[in-house]
Amino acid sequence: METIIMYLSEALKTTRERQKLTQKELSRMSGISYSTITKIETGVITNPSFFLVVKLCQALEITTDNLLKLITNYDVKTK
Repeated sequence: METIIMYLSEALKTTRERQKLTQKELSRMSGISYSTITKIETGVITNPSFFLVVKLCQALEITTDNLLKLITNYDVKTK
């Protein structure tokens, strides 16, 4: 389970960076605090709620399905 969270954190961060967004910009767009986004991306929050993940996906304009595909890609690359 920890591995999936690590990949989730990396997938969210990578998606944000590809869109050239800062954590503060994503915070404003999603309504999630800057602190929470930072903690999710660094793995401090190890069990973000589905609600938070959905809000981040909406702000990043990606589906949760696409996010899961990114997570799967990280998993495949590390095996």
